Amino acid sequence: MPRVAAAKSEKFMPELVSWSPNTATVIVPLRTLNELNDHTHWRKRHKRSCEQRLTVCAYLNQLGQDFRRDLVTYVDFVRVAPGQGLDPGDNLNSSMKYVRDQIAAYLAGNNTPEGKGDDGPKCGVRWSYQQRRATQWGVEIRMSSFPFRLELAL
Repeated sequence: MPRVAAAKSEKFMPELVSWSPNTATVIVPLRTLNELNDHTHWRKRHKRSCEQRLTVCAYLNQLGQDFRRDLVTYVDFVRVAPGQGLDPGDNLNSSMKYVRDQIAAYLAGNNTPEGKGDDGPKCGVRWSYQQRRATQWGVEIRMSSFPFRLELAL
């Protein structure tokens, strides 16, 4: 039975964090932007990256001690946003850059906003990106030791 940490006053989703020993779902109320086409001042981009990593770090700290992050081999990001959405080729991946960096640091056991982790092709984790429409902004992060489509089929 997965445990659930409920939100106090969030309208985004009733369950923000749920986990079992092999699977975790974290829903972070976060607005992600396309980082490739962002031509704002570097300080503003740096501030946004720090805020995104700090927010994801805080939500990941709510996961229980029985969640086995050393077994995670699949991470699925779902960008939730109103509007048309981003191009799934490049823009969707780049909008999740700082969220992915923080997940990699968490999986490496260094869940701090300055933490480092391996998110390259040899890290053993498969990263996938999706998006869906909703009235609120957010990112749904699903981590598991098996593919998500198999999880839904069982």
